[in-house]
Amino acid sequence: MGQGLVADRLTGGDHGGLSGLADDDHSHYFLADGTRALTGPLRCTGIQSATLGSGNTNDFSLDATTTILRITQNAADSTLTGIANGTDGRILIVQEVGGSGGNLIMSNQNANSSAANRFFMPSNQTRTYAQAGGIIIWYDGTTSRWRVASGAQTGGV
Repeated sequence: MGQGLVADRLTGGDHGGLSGLADDDHSHYFLADGTRALTGPLRCTGIQSATLGSGNTNDFSLDATTTILRITQNAADSTLTGIANGTDGRILIVQEVGGSGGNLIMSNQNANSSAANRFFMPSNQTRTYAQAGGIIIWYDGTTSRWRVASGAQTGGV
């Protein structure tokens, strides 16, 4: 075996000489082409809880592994103006889980948060979520904004 071949193997060089690359011997993984069905529950394990006060919460700091954000208000209404640490394609479930009886308000394009942390809501309208209301948002790296994927609201402002 020549030194060039050994170096390629150690540094991840040309994989053309490797056998078994097309084998499907890890049936517990999703396939990139979407042909393998999910056979069990899909679980989100990165759950972050936060208590918001009255007024605005700007540039909320999201943990790197968070997939579900549980929000409790300790005031009548809490306004979330933006979420930091968005990465292209990141999906986040934001769930209001109770508190003082107020609403969770997600403010559209609010300048109190950095531009890259803001929400871009449908029809450019701020969204209001009552107790136990929730929304699924995703981060669009092209526009550097959080966008709505799904979620019911109680009214728009």
